[in-house]
Amino acid sequence: MKWRRRAGGVTFALLALLLLILAGGTVVERMQGHEVAIRQIYGAPWMIVLWLLAGLGLLCSLVRGGRRLPAATLVLHGSLLLILVGGLCTALLSRQGKMMIERGKPAERYLLSGGTATDSLPFALTLRDYGTTYSDEARVFPSDYYAEIEVEGSAHRLSMNKILRHRGYRFFLHALSEESNEVSLLVTYDPLGMYLVYAGFLLLIVAFLMLMLQREGRFRRLLQRAILPLALLCPLIATEAHAEEPAVYYQGRVVPLSTLSRGIALKTTGSARGHRELLRRWVTDFDSCKREPLIRIKGRELREQTHLPGRVALTDLFSPERGYLLQPYLRAYDEGDDSPATRQAVAVSEAVELAFSIRMGETLYLFPTRTSAGKVKWYAAGSSIAPGEVAERDSLFIRTFMPTLISKRDSPAEYRQLIDALIAYQDQVPEVRASRPRLRAEVLYHSVPYPLILFITYFILALLALTLPRIFSGKVVRWGLLAGLLFLTLFIGCRAYITGRVPLATGYETSLAIAWSITLLGLLLVRRVAPLGALCMGGAGFFLLVAHLGMSSPAMTPIMPVLHSPLLSLHVSVLMISYALLSTTAAIGLYSLLGRQSREQVLRQRDLSLLLLYPALLLLIIGIVIGAYWANVSWGCYWSWDPKEVWALITLVAYSALLHEGLLPWLRDPRHFHLCMVLLFAVLLMTYFGVNTLLGGLHSYG
Repeated sequence: MKWRRRAGGVTFALLALLLLILAGGTVVERMQGHEVAIRQIYGAPWMIVLWLLAGLGLLCSLVRGGRRLPAATLVLHGSLLLILVGGLCTALLSRQGKMMIERGKPAERYLLSGGTATDSLPFALTLRDYGTTYSDEARVFPSDYYAEIEVEGSAHRLSMNKILRHRGYRFFLHALSEESNEVSLLVTYDPLGMYLVYAGFLLLIVAFLMLMLQREGRFRRLLQRAILPLALLCPLIATEAHAEEPAVYYQGRVVPLSTLSRGIALKTTGSARGHRELLRRWVTDFDSCKREPLIRIKGRELREQTHLPGRVALTDLFSPERGYLLQPYLRAYDEGDDSPATRQAVAVSEAVELAFSIRMGETLYLFPTRTSAGKVKWYAAGSSIAPGEVAERDSLFIRTFMPTLISKRDSPAEYRQLIDALIAYQDQVPEVRASRPRLRAEVLYHSVPYPLILFITYFILALLALTLPRIFSGKVVRWGLLAGLLFLTLFIGCRAYITGRVPLATGYETSLAIAWSITLLGLLLVRRVAPLGALCMGGAGFFLLVAHLGMSSPAMTPIMPVLHSPLLSLHVSVLMISYALLSTTAAIGLYSLLGRQSREQVLRQRDLSLLLLYPALLLLIIGIVIGAYWANVSWGCYWSWDPKEVWALITLVAYSALLHEGLLPWLRDPRHFHLCMVLLFAVLLMTYFGVNTLLGGLHSYG
């Protein structure tokens, strides 16, 4: 037993060192690029040796433990060894590369990754066709990319999330080139490692379930001492607003005009305050607006170099002597300069281009018309209309509406009559008329900062419940959590109704999902320990505040092609529930450390944290496995050492260490356990927030 404990201690020391190196690797990747991080850290020979030593230490512990260890423990740690062996086989035996295929010309050779060497396939690929499908009539937002490939007499269609498998090789669509009439494919050949890793993943999930379900296991004992009540979830119901606005085609969707005006205001002024009036002025009184300081220059670096204030007028950015003041920065950006000043100049220039596009009538796609081909197409006032493309009556309305609207800007009654006439014109198209309920719901959705209101409510209730527990009892907290759960359910349901998809694609949406999950957990736990409900309120409020502050844009734009997969909702929802459970354990730990409680109470709270930790880790494992499978289908590699993947691995290993108090005796003190829970919450925050905001990577979708 003593020998096994020493071997386990050495293994944990190696794992701690590996986690520190992995965290440092994400910083190196941010500063020097992904290829440098792979070559110098993740794929370096010394790193492989460290992983092998950790695996050897794990194997020694299992061999020494022998039959004394439960079957679930043996299978679980054996699955980890299998994953390590599979990863080693992938590193040593697999081949990856990239090949270009020109239409109609058979291709066999491909360029190996990490160098200039090439290799040949045992067969040839021939490109027959390729292209892009779009989610909108304007062909602005791609929904998928595809390529028709012929191999050994068989035709195959590749697309995002759909690969070509042939004789052990796998091909993934990487890029399309309209200019050179060719496509780029990623080539992967992994005859053994991938299958070993998949088997290890499956065994890991099965073993963790065995660990939780074994009759004399720790989780079953904890569950018997703390049976949690069940709660019924309310159905998602979308509500409608009664305000009527013109529809407009914007970012691949038909939206109310206020959604467009909000986006324009945020882009130009940095604030959505008064966005409807701002758009009206840009449209009807552009000459006056261009002289007002409406354009925001957020970055200090650009302001210092150009000697411009924080807000400028359009006319301030143009000079008879120097022309457009930001042109040198745009030229530098095109040449590869990625300094803060050039990035800020690009952002300001986008706002300037947007303002001028409004002036030219190229932004407000207000006029839906059924073309001669029978499709609904949206036109702006400045759109070119080919002869015979639309009916003459529609063409006349499109050409004359904006000039008439501008002429009536000083007559509110006539101005409103024109807006009503536009709405009536739009409703002549059945598809637009049928979308009115959804448009009203979107107006209501954006009319009030609901996440901020709920955050303030949660914060006040949590503060009062923790400071005045006799007055604000658990019953008050319970009703507050129930009301918050119902509200968030309706709010998220409304967003799902508006977008027509499960709202789990962006950081804004996942913040709302975590807040919902923590609220539900608080409702389940408040009966057992009343202060935990208040702490869950605080945790949910934190994520609501993050959503409100816009760490990720709340805009409802079409998602990128790689996210068009049924795995998206499953992958994200599983991870969000896991993050919510881990956040709740941090709240329990904070309450135990700060409260004046007996040792028996602290022990019960530790048991409650452990009860939540087991399913949290299981869901985290499942989420990582789903993500690895999805990455293998979409990117050609089940593990690419992307910063989000690395920090998810760090989170999993760090939290898993808390289940090993036999090898880490200091965890037997419940206060030490709670302290670790609180400290590890910082790792969780880095995984969820820090990677997107500080490190970037393949998972930074906004």
